[in-house]
Amino acid sequence: MSSFSAYFALDAYSTHNKLMGRQKNGEHFLQALADRAMLNAQNPETIWAGFEAQAPQSLRQLLLNAGFRGRLRWHPVLKPGGMEKIGVLYYPAPPTLDLACLRASSAPGSCSLMGLTHTLSSAGALDQIRALALPPFESWDALICTSKAARELVKRVIDTAKDEFSRSTGATRFPSIQLPIIPLGVQASRFQPNQQRRQRARDRWSLSPSDFVALFVGRLTFHAKANPAPMYQALQALAKSVPARRVICLESGQFPNVGIKGAFEAAQQGIAPDVVFITVDGKDADQFQAAWSAADVFLSCSDNVQETFGLTPLEAMAAELPVVVSDWNGYKDTVVDQQTGFRIPTYLPAPGCRAGETLAVRHAMQVDTYDFYIGRVSMTTVIDPERLQAVLIDLAMRPEFARAIGKQARAHVLAHFDWSVIVPQYEALAIELQSRRLAAVGKNPRLLVSQPWSQRPDPFALFSHFATAPIDPLTEIKWHPDAAQRWESIKQLSMVRYGFNPELGDDATMAVLIEASATMHRVADGLVRFRSHDQDAAMRMIMLAAKLDLCRFKNPSRAT
Repeated sequence: MSSFSAYFALDAYSTHNKLMGRQKNGEHFLQALADRAMLNAQNPETIWAGFEAQAPQSLRQLLLNAGFRGRLRWHPVLKPGGMEKIGVLYYPAPPTLDLACLRASSAPGSCSLMGLTHTLSSAGALDQIRALALPPFESWDALICTSKAARELVKRVIDTAKDEFSRSTGATRFPSIQLPIIPLGVQASRFQPNQQRRQRARDRWSLSPSDFVALFVGRLTFHAKANPAPMYQALQALAKSVPARRVICLESGQFPNVGIKGAFEAAQQGIAPDVVFITVDGKDADQFQAAWSAADVFLSCSDNVQETFGLTPLEAMAAELPVVVSDWNGYKDTVVDQQTGFRIPTYLPAPGCRAGETLAVRHAMQVDTYDFYIGRVSMTTVIDPERLQAVLIDLAMRPEFARAIGKQARAHVLAHFDWSVIVPQYEALAIELQSRRLAAVGKNPRLLVSQPWSQRPDPFALFSHFATAPIDPLTEIKWHPDAAQRWESIKQLSMVRYGFNPELGDDATMAVLIEASATMHRVADGLVRFRSHDQDAAMRMIMLAAKLDLCRFKNPSRAT
């Protein structure tokens, strides 16, 4: 049984609507959880949490698609005691301030939050990271950093925030959220190389045995993933240097619009006229899989600050391809230079040059969009062209060497990055966080006391002074004898029922109240007919009944 519950949001675990690294990782993570649960033949179980009272049908369908045939245990976090039952909640992004405040409103020590880094360059992501420096985050929470580069960035933002608060307020005590490094995983079995499949893939695109095929996989955007110009220049140099081998570039992904597609095509013609370019639809599963089989080498010259890990080099190594990548962020951790592939040196302006301050301010003040911001930053990222060209020429001229590198790459992935290796690290972290939390609660039982959510209080407390008088359980009430008939005549009006919800109050709640109306002399007489955690819904329905003149309050105490 898993030591943590996974928070469900459809966007985080499916590539159906969006094909990006975050969604692809989430899809494979769900598969890994399903696979791991099914290893327990006696009692396969997977544990999830969310805001709905019942597990969403979309989650059930995703698990069925992943081959899960066991028990789905679902924790609704908004139910009374919901947080306490979770223990450790895995959130598929940096844990949000709202989620931490919700936890504190239940009790700071009720559970641990365990989040994950993805893109860290956007204003929203940086604001989320900065928030981790302060309460209501706790030392029994964690942000899993997928690479050393991600962890260093997170630490810089958190440490800077702590310094600022310390200087301005004199604060000396801050929560210390845990920042372990656990890489993303890959299902290596999906990429198992096969000679027959390779031949079929190369036949699909009429590739000859002598053709040298370089594969790029990712979003086909020059501003938000990798500007292809350096790659095109290197492939053109390769085509000139090794005329005996036709140079093919497979680009597997999707263009966001026709304008960017046109920009890629113009660059191909202008920069690499001797290279044959083939676009592979990244949403077509058959084409996508065939591209991995057809390639001789994987090439990714990522130059963008939005990248913090990079999943595609892992997939390439799992497919037994030698990888040639920029020496950039997470690639530094996954690709062993000259053993499982080659990392090409990259260069940025030194911080003291202040070359990026204008770019940051323009984005902060919304003069430039996020796309322009990261795109302009990427234009100053240099990938060593001489080294890139030399590596590609060497791999093209020494195919046996390239294949040997590919075999080492797959072995490396199986040992360090397969989900069967990664998920146990998540579970070990959850156990550690649970231990930290229980130890803290043992020393300070007040951590199990609910804390007010000051920015999101009960609106009837926040706006109490707006009304003439409050209505409480002791308020006298008198129902109209024909309340049932009145309700029947108006209950289908959209302006009456638009706020109905089984958890918030609906027809069933009103039916109980009307049935008890003859013996309801005070508001409390109606509330006692409901379980404690449903009484707030009942109170709202009593107020609705009074609003619609099904009942009237007698002598309410006037607010002072």
